[in-house]
Amino acid sequence: MSEKPNTIKSLSFEEAVTFSHEEQHLTPIKIENKAEYYSDLGDIIDSWSGRMDVIYSNKFFIEAKNLIINAIVLFEKGYFDCAFYSLRQSIEVTLTIAYLADDDDSVNQSEKHKEWNNKKYFPVVSRMIKQLKVRKLNYSDIQTKMSVFFQQLEKEMDSMNKYVHKQGYDTFYNNKSEEKVNELKKDFISSLEMSISAIAIHRLVIDPLPLLLMDENIYQKSGDLLTEPFSEKFLNKYLINYIDEFKATQLYQDYYDYFDIQETKISSVLDIVKNQFVNRDKFEEIISQTHLLSLNDRIAVSYFFICIKISQIHIGSHGLIWYFSSTKSNRVSGGFNSQDFKTFKLAANPINQSFDGVFYSYLTISSEDIFLEHNEILDENEIKEIENIKLGFEKSIDEVNKKIEEIFNNKNEVRK
Repeated sequence: MSEKPNTIKSLSFEEAVTFSHEEQHLTPIKIENKAEYYSDLGDIIDSWSGRMDVIYSNKFFIEAKNLIINAIVLFEKGYFDCAFYSLRQSIEVTLTIAYLADDDDSVNQSEKHKEWNNKKYFPVVSRMIKQLKVRKLNYSDIQTKMSVFFQQLEKEMDSMNKYVHKQGYDTFYNNKSEEKVNELKKDFISSLEMSISAIAIHRLVIDPLPLLLMDENIYQKSGDLLTEPFSEKFLNKYLINYIDEFKATQLYQDYYDYFDIQETKISSVLDIVKNQFVNRDKFEEIISQTHLLSLNDRIAVSYFFICIKISQIHIGSHGLIWYFSSTKSNRVSGGFNSQDFKTFKLAANPINQSFDGVFYSYLTISSEDIFLEHNEILDENEIKEIENIKLGFEKSIDEVNKKIEEIFNNKNEVRK
């Protein structure tokens, strides 16, 4: 139990009166390991979903993180009822996105999102849960398979509501005994950890990738995803008692089966796909799985292959798609911004532009900006090879585009 500082003696009469009104009823309580909880929330934020129909879902989980942090801050200051309310809100805001995402009617999903965003009528928590059960989709299946978790969550929510709704004298702002303070802290920690568990489960309703990618076999078969897997520490702390039940859900099984039939990427190829790192010593290995690389991956690999001088490659008008290689850059400062790339692009001579101890060469492949960083000036033969690769890619892209156009035109003819 934290003791209040004896500050009234140093206050003026008016300040002392204000203090007595505003702070004397508060009992600050320290959460010793709050930094650990803040770190745990990073697993939620890093599990960013790339599901395009609900790409906005990530905003809900950021809000949930903020609500958890607010709860800890409020509790430490003594506003315990507000702290429990903030915990409850963190669960409810992520239930809202689960409700929006767990809908196989895309039109209805979009309309509901608009109604929510425009503050029109939107179902309360109990009604959302009822409708989710009626849909009999992913959330319903998860709730059935994980019945123990949802029973514990309901019990914890009831406990939170006692503090929020002020039921019992021990929920009032009166001077609390040390025993009561310890009990209050124990209840808060329990609710805090259950809230984070609930947020994690609601995140998995969007897609199960944060859990799925923890499986090394699946990770090696997956592509360049926005989602980072949950850490072992996070899993063991918040989900370990329920995870087998979640893995039995249809949602998890469907995703698992999809990835399981994909080809396993060898480590050097996985490094390119996941980390945009090209190991020059592994070119033969990389070539054996070029069919698993994206167009940008192939462009980067090709240029690294033909010229040892190239250390890094940036793709896109702002150079945000960034590949690096086992050739270390000679850059002096190591920093750059979008204006630098604009300067490279507009230069009268785009090849061998001196910059920060290295050189940049600019070209385009089918209107896509390519910036090559190299430690030494490119000679005529190297420049010619770079141009040949550019022409080769453009020819391939043109052929693919023509094929797509033919398919599109043929389908239009059939419809007529």
